[in-house]
Amino acid sequence: MDLFLIRHAQSENNARPPAERVADPGITSLGSQQAACLAPAIGELGLSRIFTSPFLRTLQTAAALQQATSLIPQVKTELHEVGGCYHGHLPEQKRGAPGMNREQLREAFPSFEITSQIDSAGWWASQPFEETNDARRRAAELLQWVQEQFGHTDERIAFVTHADIKQLMLEQVHHSPLPFAWNTAVTELQMATSNWRLVEHNRVEHLVPEFHTM
Repeated sequence: MDLFLIRHAQSENNARPPAERVADPGITSLGSQQAACLAPAIGELGLSRIFTSPFLRTLQTAAALQQATSLIPQVKTELHEVGGCYHGHLPEQKRGAPGMNREQLREAFPSFEITSQIDSAGWWASQPFEETNDARRRAAELLQWVQEQFGHTDERIAFVTHADIKQLMLEQVHHSPLPFAWNTAVTELQMATSNWRLVEHNRVEHLVPEFHTM
């Protein structure tokens, strides 16, 4: 089984100073170009499944991959960014936001498969800010889940996700620091004999240099 960790295209928050960031931004016009460049490269990977975070920026990135692969992206709440969905950029200001609810997701992404965990309260349901240790446990649980579900198969799985949770997943596999991920960077992990192996990290050959953003 191969697992591809794909960071979303440039979001509006990536292009803004911290004080101007919002709870659930979409991707920028440059992000749309990045996603368009990523799509054919992903189309060549022979993916069998796409799972995506419920944030708008990952959903929009996954939509581009859907066009290239004809796969139906599956919304998996646990792939969200560290912290969850929240307002505020200073520690004392951070407060939970609802995130998109089931009806909003269906309207914006009608072909996506939406987990039953998401209801009218929104996928984050205004929970408190998620602390790093909780996110680290979630990262380990994500790798355990995909291993249990698909580790015995030859499937090729994509997680469309975020930089910080991607880094925490890689922490479980590669125990020394790795560079921060570019927008739309692709990292490949391979499951062999119950152990993860890092095959390639932060592949961005699909982007021209002027499209490289963090």
